[in-house]
Amino acid sequence: KMIGSSDEIVPVPHPFSHNEKRTILAFANDLKLQEVAVEAGAEIAVGQDMIKKIIKGQFRTDDYDFCVAHQDMATHILPLRGILKTRFPTRLNGGLGIDLPKMIEMFKNGVKLEIKADPVFPIWGLSDSVIGRLDMTDAEIEANIGAVIAAACTHRSAALGPFVNRALLMTVPGDEHYALNIDAFVPVPTEEELEKLEKRRNKK
Repeated sequence: KMIGSSDEIVPVPHPFSHNEKRTILAFANDLKLQEVAVEAGAEIAVGQDMIKKIIKGQFRTDDYDFCVAHQDMATHILPLRGILKTRFPTRLNGGLGIDLPKMIEMFKNGVKLEIKADPVFPIWGLSDSVIGRLDMTDAEIEANIGAVIAAACTHRSAALGPFVNRALLMTVPGDEHYALNIDAFVPVPTEEELEKLEKRRNKK
């Protein structure tokens, strides 16, 4: 089974200036929480009363790169799943929770991880993420690389083997390429994962 393309934000232990303007729409019922969201960096924060306007097209969500929601809006935003699509806030993508400032900070400062099929060989997936700056220490860059690889590897059980087969570190601008040994960052399958895989194979 092929894994679909994905686009997510990964929190990294050492945030850096990525020079990207990321706009965020926040959902919260409580007016104080809305104020907190805006103070934390969201462009605008709206409540339950705005849901119908979004559905009717009276409020554009396309103007925002990411969406976050306080858990008090979890059931109210469900009708927006088809409209927001990949931007729909969930616990899995880090967009739904109780700590709005923390979530907003992640989307503002995290690393973009986009996985897409190779245009020539679709069975291969490609990802090109900015993981740091040249003025960062080796340890900081390694920690960020580890966080991004760990996030990528969640898309498939470790029991099926390495999800990342090849990794390169590149400097931009420039054409320097360095092969990376990522063995230390690749997750090791647990006994439970191996047992589940064995049971599936035996059923076949």
